[in-house]
Amino acid sequence: MKIGIQTNIWSQERHEKDLDGLLRDARAAGFDGIEIGAHRVDLTQPDALRARLAQHGLQVSALHIHGDLADADQAIALAARAQVVSAFARHIGAPYVALSGKPREHKSDDDLAREAQLLNHIGYVCSANGARLLYHNHYWEIENDYRELRYLVEHTDAARVSLLLPYAPSDRSHPGIGTERLADPERAFLRKSERGW
Repeated sequence: MKIGIQTNIWSQERHEKDLDGLLRDARAAGFDGIEIGAHRVDLTQPDALRARLAQHGLQVSALHIHGDLADADQAIALAARAQVVSAFARHIGAPYVALSGKPREHKSDDDLAREAQLLNHIGYVCSANGARLLYHNHYWEIENDYRELRYLVEHTDAARVSLLLPYAPSDRSHPGIGTERLADPERAFLRKSERGW
């Protein structure tokens, strides 16, 4: 796959009522693959989705899941969901499960420790099912001099958790104030990180 698109640009209604049309449009626009939210597909029917993808000449690069990683109750549910989603990913040939957290005011070090522990566990679960976990960041992880992202880099196992960094500070702004999507999002954070990825 050379280039894919995240299907979030289309509505939930389009996913539910016209997934074939959505896939046809993605292919017609020149995309080879898609990243799609796991909540947008029937996780009990991998063969049906695989057939639809083949019909349109598409692959799934990643299935996306999300949740509040610092919340103990949600963490248990998210770990169980990751098991189902990564098994589904294996069946449809998707190499990645992308996961994003939720913002929380005044996240404590204990909250971050729970997040890192959960990411390591989910990374193991995904790996056991033949998929790779990608942590997909948002603006809040890079606020306060990368506090959250730095913690996750320092406390997650690079063999289990990769980073997908669509958000990084603009060179023209101050970290935590303005953000933009960058063509090469790693460049800003890599200057500050020792992690080789």
